[in-house]
Amino acid sequence: MGIQMTTANDDDAPLTQTTSPKKRFRFRRLAVGIAILVTIGVAAGGYWLMFMRGRVRTDDARIAGLLVDVAPEVAGQLMAVHVSAGDHVTAGQPLFDLDDRIARANVDRAKAAVATAEAGVELARDQLEDALKGPRKHKIAAARADVNRLAAEVALAKTKLERTERLFAKQATVQVELDRAKAGYEAKKQAAESARQSLALLEQGARSEQIDAARTAVKVAEARLGEARASLALASVRLSQTKVAAPRDGVVVRRWSDPGAAAMPGRAVVTLFDPATVRVDANIEEQDLGEVKVGDKVDISIDAYPDVHLSGQVAEILWATNSQFSLIPAEGVSGTFIKVAQRVPLRISLSSPPADVMLAPGLSVEVVIHSHTANAAPSETAMTRAPAP
Repeated sequence: MGIQMTTANDDDAPLTQTTSPKKRFRFRRLAVGIAILVTIGVAAGGYWLMFMRGRVRTDDARIAGLLVDVAPEVAGQLMAVHVSAGDHVTAGQPLFDLDDRIARANVDRAKAAVATAEAGVELARDQLEDALKGPRKHKIAAARADVNRLAAEVALAKTKLERTERLFAKQATVQVELDRAKAGYEAKKQAAESARQSLALLEQGARSEQIDAARTAVKVAEARLGEARASLALASVRLSQTKVAAPRDGVVVRRWSDPGAAAMPGRAVVTLFDPATVRVDANIEEQDLGEVKVGDKVDISIDAYPDVHLSGQVAEILWATNSQFSLIPAEGVSGTFIKVAQRVPLRISLSSPPADVMLAPGLSVEVVIHSHTANAAPSETAMTRAPAP
């Protein structure tokens, strides 16, 4: 049997039984490659349909929650710290104490100032009452008695002066004694005149300008009393601020200072974490933003606990990308531009956080968001403004 000859080239020869084994092998290899590519494409498409479609994944996520830095409101030396890292505390439980000696001294001084101001108010009110009702009878009687007493003393001083003058004329006494007698007589006369004027004023009663002055004195005294009481209240608050308690339930995650250190307002001594506020903060790329709505279901896996899988839902979509808060602005200033995919922050609430797993802030997690699984209406799943943490 001979081989059938054709006029065409070997590469263009039909695949018949007369084709060479080399050509048949090349055809089969090409067919197998195409089949493999088709199989891979079908498998990839099936995997995308089953596992990737309608899902937004990100590993740029971590456990978060409410962290509270507890700092004193007044400066002072740290005398005692009652908690350590890892301790569970309840609201109102003492955390640390400052030196309160200066604060106590300020309270005592403020109390004394209040007592003085109260006495000043009572005195001013009594004077106003006297001005309104007129002097009491016993005061007038006492003033008359003073006038009579001083009149008798004036008469006695005059008699002494006359006797001293006669003795001086006879050169029986010295000039000093005569001058002393004259000075005593003049002093008694002035005292008696002053007493008579006071008696006249008492018998006449207070004038309108005196009443107005008394009323003004009462207002001034009451204002001083209010100022003193405000100073006492402020000093009491400053004293209470030397003992700092937990503002809420939580866990002490950091103790920053020890007894003996100088505590300053605004500088934390301990930091608390409230496990009841645990959540997941995640970031997705901007091209996935349209696939995510508030209320979408989320699957969560924690890097620290591979066997623990949590579920939750999208609670908030923040209204700004992370780049808006970076120290280096994303906008180019040299005329060049490189487009970088922006990341949008989300907050994810946990459906049932496990009680036996320590979900510490900062732990890395991976999340899978199931798109279009929110139960709320579209108008209710719009992006919400994020409240302050």
